Amino acid sequence: MLAWLWRRRTRPNETPRRLVYCLPTRVLVEQTRDRIQEWVSKLGKQDELGVHSLMGGEVQEEWERSPETEEIIVGTQDMLLSRSLNRGYAETRFRWPVSFGLLNSDCLWVSDEVQLMSTGLTTSAQLAAFRRRFSPFGPAHYLWMSATLDRRCLGTVDFGEFADALQEEKLLGDDRAVKLLARRLTAPKQLERCEIATDASDYPGRAAGALSEVHRDGTLTMAIVNTVERAQDIWEAVKRSHSDGNVLLIHSRFRAQERAVLHEKLKQTQDSGGIVIATQVVEAGVDI
Repeated sequence: MLAWLWRRRTRPNETPRRLVYCLPTRVLVEQTRDRIQEWVSKLGKQDELGVHSLMGGEVQEEWERSPETEEIIVGTQDMLLSRSLNRGYAETRFRWPVSFGLLNSDCLWVSDEVQLMSTGLTTSAQLAAFRRRFSPFGPAHYLWMSATLDRRCLGTVDFGEFADALQEEKLLGDDRAVKLLARRLTAPKQLERCEIATDASDYPGRAAGALSEVHRDGTLTMAIVNTVERAQDIWEAVKRSHSDGNVLLIHSRFRAQERAVLHEKLKQTQDSGGIVIATQVVEAGVDI
């Protein structure tokens, strides 16, 4: 985001007017939008640089009203890709051409955590090929980001000839020599097997006991399970043994207003400590 903004100031004619940040899950959208709004506020640009989000249950339309201004649109892949295909989800068909035009011209697309995008990744590559072929108004570029990107996934029918020539950015020797980064890249990660049968009748209670055993006051302990029902059962069991503690439940079935409260509570838990039971909604890229 900061690199795009710097280029808009130094090379405005070569840099797209809109930054479109595409993510696979809404929890990543909320986190990324909040962080960008923080940066924009520190720069004192909140009155001239719009930051908007597009995801299920929260569709902002203000970004369409001023196509001549600089804007950052952060959204889930279903909302953004459907609009770039002229079939916008949760949008009246009379607005489809507006979103279609704005998201295919004068914009820089950034797709992050693309290993989770499934067919959205190949769709984005095919759209990039169409933009090259039809030359829309203004510069239109695409950036795919992942720690495990397989270049072959971009080899679609029309983008295959461009995929091999893409410029790749990655960590080099000088980057890895930075002390802060080196410490994170080489940090030891200890793994221990938790001997609890997943089909045990007392699974929630035993899982809660294991969490209570490893948890230390003032620190964050997190359990990630693969179903909402299992997360709810473990959360209830942990609550019974930690009635006065900070025990948080996070999954994908909460409503928008509840998710906003949970998002704030999660940030507080990182500072004050507590136990978090969650599903995979927190696994990919969430800043914890």
